[in-house]
Amino acid sequence: MTRKSAYILLAVAAAGLLLVTACGTSKKSQKGYLPAEATPEGGRNTVQGEFAALARSYVEWTDVSMPVKLQVAKPKRLSVSANAKMIRGKALSISMRVFGIEVGSLYADNDSITIVAKFNDMYCRESMSKFTQTYGLTLADMQAAILGQVFTPGSGMLSEKDVKQYKIDLGENSISLTPKKLPKGLSWTFAAVLSSEAAPSLRSLTVNADGHNPIVCAYGTAQPTGAGMVAPWVNLGTRVGKYEIDATMNWELSRAKWDTGLSINQPRIPAGSRRISAAKVLEIIKK
Repeated sequence: MTRKSAYILLAVAAAGLLLVTACGTSKKSQKGYLPAEATPEGGRNTVQGEFAALARSYVEWTDVSMPVKLQVAKPKRLSVSANAKMIRGKALSISMRVFGIEVGSLYADNDSITIVAKFNDMYCRESMSKFTQTYGLTLADMQAAILGQVFTPGSGMLSEKDVKQYKIDLGENSISLTPKKLPKGLSWTFAAVLSSEAAPSLRSLTVNADGHNPIVCAYGTAQPTGAGMVAPWVNLGTRVGKYEIDATMNWELSRAKWDTGLSINQPRIPAGSRRISAAKVLEIIKK
């Protein structure tokens, strides 16, 4: 992989992180997960029953570390292995490696998002509070989105009592949820498939923002983990100008380690690195 290829991959991954913000399972992996038959009185095939089953399929977690493969199909086909660490609602770190050497990293906390491209001696740092204040989203919301979990904006997690905060359409085989309270010019909808044997499984998140092309996140069938049901992969598709973005995160859930009390350090910026803007990061995708 060339330096430019590594940088393009980092740029696409960073764009996905910014866009989502803006716009082997252990023995305890089943903790808190309730199967379909454990739904409240009133059962399935009702808005309340399916919503409750979905909310109950997620459980509280504190931290996780696991390998992840980042694959880009467009604008250029690339693939790299990485290691992800998250402390729920506090920090997220993704270290990208080629032949065991770190080529770049992403780091986000409640203050900022930092992107480092080591081979190119460049880094980008943007305020997280800007996104939070503009869109009402939190770091915990972003973490839920990349894990394939429905979340209530600002809370980072779905709760049974949140049912009144959504416009819900229940079909024969699917259920869609659109938050009622959203900033002007922004909307998004979660769509999940129904099952008679398990809780609904999130399949897509569609984000629409005025002046921008839709962002569509597609998800694999959820699997039981230390955080409840989590998607094994998430694909992000959108268009920036005339260029398409098609990138996928494949989680190695079987190697995930949950709630170990890990800590995450901010990335070290190599001496002499040049700071670039988020706009510049997005420009890399177009080249």
